[in-house]
Amino acid sequence: AVFGTVLDAQGAAVPNVEVRFAGSIATESYDSEGRVSGSSTKSGDKFSTLTDAGGAYRIEKFDPGQRYTSEVVGADGELITSGPGIINLAPGTRHELNFVVNDPTILQGTIIGNATNKPVVGMGVIAIHESHIQPSYSTAPRKHQSTTSGPDGRYSRSQGRRADSD
Repeated sequence: AVFGTVLDAQGAAVPNVEVRFAGSIATESYDSEGRVSGSSTKSGDKFSTLTDAGGAYRIEKFDPGQRYTSEVVGADGELITSGPGIINLAPGTRHELNFVVNDPTILQGTIIGNATNKPVVGMGVIAIHESHIQPSYSTAPRKHQSTTSGPDGRYSRSQGRRADSD
């Protein structure tokens, strides 16, 4: 299993970002005298999960014999950070890998109904950066982030930024 947290530079949790692992399998060929005569690498398994409200993630299943690269991707699909490689996770072993994001730029809040003063469930939230606001007659694609409020009216959305891992 691989587990850990994604935190910002102040130590606060970064929820709802995707932690990805991509495996690769290296093979070598040998000549008749036992010397390496060639090598190749092919893509292996891919695993991913979202961080929870506390920024934690956990992936149980990894196939032994593969080298895995790690990365954290924001809700917009942009790479936030790449982590170190992990080699040969043996069955039953645990590996902790934590990430620190310098500036995840998280939009979060709670939607409260005006008339009821209670949380609004399932309300869509769209955020458009001011640099992407375009006239209504523009044919250029609009860049935006969206999310939906949960059962308690809360919503959270992160944007990709470069960061560091530990």
